[in-house]
Amino acid sequence: MILNDFLLDDARKLLADADSRPEVAEYEQHLPLSRIWADDNRRVKRELVSRCKNSIEAVETLQAYWFQQVPPPDEARLAVEWYAHTLKNAGIDHTKLPEFCQESDFCPEDTVVRLEGRKYRPDFFRHLGTMLRFRVATQNVPLRRILELGAGTGNLARLFRSYYPGIRYVIVDLPDTLVFSHMYLRLNFPELTWRWLSSAEKLSEADADASDVIFCPVGFEDALTELPFDLFVNTASMGEMRANAVHYWFDYIQQKISPRYWLTANRYLNTCNPAEHMWRIEENTSALRFDTRWDILDWELEAPFMRCPYVNKHARHLLIVAKRVAEGDKDSLHKRSIDLMKQAQAGSWNKPPLVMSYQDNVLVSDMTMSGILFRLWESLRLDERTDNLTLMLDYLDTLIHGADKFFEEMPQYQEKLRQKGGPSRPKPGLRPPIFITSVGRYNVVLYDGRYFALRSEEHTSELQSRFGISYAVFCLKK
Repeated sequence: MILNDFLLDDARKLLADADSRPEVAEYEQHLPLSRIWADDNRRVKRELVSRCKNSIEAVETLQAYWFQQVPPPDEARLAVEWYAHTLKNAGIDHTKLPEFCQESDFCPEDTVVRLEGRKYRPDFFRHLGTMLRFRVATQNVPLRRILELGAGTGNLARLFRSYYPGIRYVIVDLPDTLVFSHMYLRLNFPELTWRWLSSAEKLSEADADASDVIFCPVGFEDALTELPFDLFVNTASMGEMRANAVHYWFDYIQQKISPRYWLTANRYLNTCNPAEHMWRIEENTSALRFDTRWDILDWELEAPFMRCPYVNKHARHLLIVAKRVAEGDKDSLHKRSIDLMKQAQAGSWNKPPLVMSYQDNVLVSDMTMSGILFRLWESLRLDERTDNLTLMLDYLDTLIHGADKFFEEMPQYQEKLRQKGGPSRPKPGLRPPIFITSVGRYNVVLYDGRYFALRSEEHTSELQSRFGISYAVFCLKK
């Protein structure tokens, strides 16, 4: 327990040091955090670092809180049994996997389900499924150095370190999250050497190799740009960043780091209600920014390990495993893009009228690399044009099943289409409100079939920046 006290003491000192560095503050000033990370998550993590008695208590408490992935015991057992059955259907006996393919000793015991001699939480299978898909897609390619952006408490990092015991691992994260992966990995691998970066001074390969794990607070990431990386990992993180932060990190990875492989599972095609979710169109964009220098090895929207019917309260994620390749010539990329678009056009979705249950997802919508969605996504990645952007939006219209909602990427595809001079496509949530009358200090407007009373002096909302009016403080039903 003395060691644990030292680990937490280290975490407090490292967090205080990171807070004092101007580079860290400048990062957040330039790339403000999204509402998910700027408010409750930040407060909870800092409170835990401050009040917990030791590192075990800190990491266990945060894992019990993290995204509220702690269902009631009966639901948790149903979920774990479902995951084990799903693995079995894929030809994988969970009891035959390596011993480390279960929860570590440093997870909250009261959230664990014991099954056939092993202990699990439902959320563990998200990390395991991501890892297994990567290993299959890359045929267990040897790895020497991994960079993970946004590692959370370090659960996926623990699996990578266990599957690839000689790996050099680098984590870049917000300081108040980084201290938790720092404690968690040191608890699980006390024999490892580690380094916490406190400047953006370039690391040589020899310097980096002196440590098994490097922890890099945001703001110091340029220290890593001279290192070769075999793999870049980001899961459930870029999808929660503002769009300008996603753009920054994609430029960093694709231009400055250029790893051999990319593994990601981030938000894509989540359904939005215009009255509640307009703020989300300013976030994410991570699925739209892959350049043409990738060979897509695996791609699936809502992979099987993300479909559990008992604890499926997370966002819809797109799994991508990609390999970095040389730049293809524009003519070849264009031809491939056209071929993919034509294959997508040939689908039954593009032959109306669609009657009865035709095209009701998920019954006929293949979300893997053999389906329509991937062909359109890949066509756009290789050569973005007005015709394939229009076709993508047409296809998404058949999946959304209703004019009163939209996928969060629809406005992003629409904006790309607009910038290329394509036809205007008004969608729910993007039509300007219609002014009706003024009542005292309020303007009454008609928006998406409902009446809103808007304070005329308010000026901070998404609606004002997008439509020139102020934020709705209450809604009057039609």
